[in-house]
Amino acid sequence: QYRLGLKQDGDLMQIVLGLSAVYAAQGKDAEAEHLLRHALAAQPSAAAHFQLADFLQERGRLDEAQVHYLQGLALAPYHAGARNNLGNLYARQQNWPAAREQFERALKLNPKAVGVHQNLGNLLAIQGQIPQAQAEFEAALKYQPNYAKAHFGLAGVFAAEKQDTNVVRHLREAVRLDPEWLAPLNNLAWLLATHKDPRLRDGPEAVRLAQRAIEVAKTNDWERLDTLAASQAEGGQFSNAVAAARQALALAVQTGQTNEVNGISNRLELYQRGLPYREP
Repeated sequence: QYRLGLKQDGDLMQIVLGLSAVYAAQGKDAEAEHLLRHALAAQPSAAAHFQLADFLQERGRLDEAQVHYLQGLALAPYHAGARNNLGNLYARQQNWPAAREQFERALKLNPKAVGVHQNLGNLLAIQGQIPQAQAEFEAALKYQPNYAKAHFGLAGVFAAEKQDTNVVRHLREAVRLDPEWLAPLNNLAWLLATHKDPRLRDGPEAVRLAQRAIEVAKTNDWERLDTLAASQAEGGQFSNAVAAARQALALAVQTGQTNEVNGISNRLELYQRGLPYREP
């Protein structure tokens, strides 16, 4: 249908953008990029610059993407979505001041943009500005209460503040809202299995979560197996814990995770002695 439209009127930018998106979705990257560049050579278009910038950023071509975001914003400076995406690009380059500037400008244009609050919160957390990060995650939840990413962000904030009860609460919400998201599944299982406070530990739930993470991933890796082993040990399943820890250790060695090998080995020794692992 898009091709028919081009035959009838090859100057319709909306048709070009749509056809390029179809090509990209089909994995025809060369065709998608050629169409956008050809359209831009024919006429300036902020939308085409932004679509090409997104296309390039998704493929890791960050310097080229930056050029097109800036050219598009020169034509449409009040486009909040493009400023957010440019902020993400700067964050990937670890250019934190430039990323923050774009996120804040995007929020001035659209104060209710949940994803931008989330992105700014993540950036502030990375920089150690914990209260400010918390405020951004809470703003995201104000506008979208069932936003799993904001709950996960708050779990990280409260972990930095050693408020582990709140960590558990927000991780549980993240898992409830997005039951196939590996990071909160694994983190919650680990905390419930290894926390030094017995009031926060729950072996059976930890095992269930760890097993679910492996099911979702559809593969084993050292990290998820390490979590499963710790969960099984907390639940008193020491023979299972030993088997899982041995698998985790073998995979850590195989994949060159040298910093993790000693930790897994030490935990394996505990399980072999009938003892669970506790975080310091």
